[in-house]
Amino acid sequence: MIKTMIFDLGGVILTNDWSRDYYEFLKEFSHAFSVTVDNLHRGWKAHYPFFDGKITEEEFWNIFLKKSGAREIDTEKAKVIWRKHQKSLENMFSLLKKLKKKHRLAVLTNLSKEWTDFKRERFRLDEYFDLIISSGYIGVAKPHHKIYELILKKLENEPRECLFIDDREKNLLPARELGMKIILFTGQEELERKLREIGAKF
Repeated sequence: MIKTMIFDLGGVILTNDWSRDYYEFLKEFSHAFSVTVDNLHRGWKAHYPFFDGKITEEEFWNIFLKKSGAREIDTEKAKVIWRKHQKSLENMFSLLKKLKKKHRLAVLTNLSKEWTDFKRERFRLDEYFDLIISSGYIGVAKPHHKIYELILKKLENEPRECLFIDDREKNLLPARELGMKIILFTGQEELERKLREIGAKF
């Protein structure tokens, strides 16, 4: 019996923090800082220590813009553009409302402290989730086993009582190894179909 459903955020509930598919987002960044999209993607590689909580958002944008070759190092402008383009996916919040009536819901995400706080407030995540664990706050990210073990401990659930949903297969593997049920997220309608197959209530 599934007692708790654990969701990734980016690419499942909300848009990813950065993606080659977000044309308008990348176009605005490219225009604002006079750099090519390819250079922006190279700059994005600076996010790893940011998501582990080892550098601040200010430090991240500074490194990102320099690595991207931006003519102007304006971290406040970068923050505004990034926040402007964060959105929810499909009808996921409607689905969460239904699931919450029958299951406990939690979040396990690779995300910095600052971006966790921003998304928590903007999308009122605490109204949907009983627990939110982000890599920026604990200093370790998926797919490290430690972050999965930590959320199980905080939830006080056995692995077999939990379902983990993520859009990246590499992040699902440790959850399965620990004994959780898993679903690879490819879209909201497909998720609903898979949830019904395993007997989830909503």
